[in-house]
Amino acid sequence: MTNPRISFSRAWHRTFWQVYDHLGLFVLINLLWFLCSLTVIMLPSATASLFRISYLTAVKKPVTVGLFLLLILKYFLRSTFLTIILAVLLFLLIFNIRFYLNFGGTWGLVLAGITFWILVFFVISTIYIFPLFTRRAKIWKPLFYSFILLINNFRTSLCLFICMSFLFFIQMILPIIGMSLLSSFAQNSFMEIESIYNPDIRIASPARAFKELIRPWEYR
Repeated sequence: MTNPRISFSRAWHRTFWQVYDHLGLFVLINLLWFLCSLTVIMLPSATASLFRISYLTAVKKPVTVGLFLLLILKYFLRSTFLTIILAVLLFLLIFNIRFYLNFGGTWGLVLAGITFWILVFFVISTIYIFPLFTRRAKIWKPLFYSFILLINNFRTSLCLFICMSFLFFIQMILPIIGMSLLSSFAQNSFMEIESIYNPDIRIASPARAFKELIRPWEYR
C-alpha cells in the first residue's frame, strides 16, 4: 500500500458490519440488481444505484428499496452513456493491440506492448468509476480522476482490484449478496483512499466484536 493510513482491514471490518446491519435490505436490493442485469440495458443504472445505496449506508444515511428504484431512473442515461464510453475505450485498446501485432516488426511489438500496459492500467482504474460517479453523478470526471487515483496509488489500487475481482467471483456463486458486498467494500475502500486527500472523510470502524453474532441481544 502506498500510504500507511490506508487500511483494507478497516474497510473489510466496516463492510462486514455494514452489510450485517442492513442484511435484509442488501439481499433484496441484490436480487433486484440481478434481475435488472438480466435485461442488460438496465445493468449500468442498477449498478450505479447499488453503489449509491452502499455509500449512503456507509455514511449512516437512511435508505429504502424505493430509493434504489428511484436511483435507477435517475442514473439511467448518464450511467448508460458512461458504460458505452468505457466499452468503446476497451474495444479500441484491444483493437489497437491486435493491429500492432499484425503490423509486425520491432515497432509493432513495442507499440503492442505499450498499448497492452495502457489496457491494464485502464482496466484497473475502472474500480474507481462507480464510487466517483455515485458521488458526483458526472460522466467525464470519473474517467479522469480514476486514472489519477490509479497513478498516485498504484499498489493500493492493484490490491483493491484483486479484492474486488474476488468479490465479483462471490457474486457469481452467491447472487443473493455478492454484489452488495462488492459495492460496500468498494465504497469503504474508496473512503480510505479519499482520507489521504481529506482526513475528515474517514469514518471510524465500529467498535464491535464478532461474538456479537452469537449473542446479539447483549449488544443492543
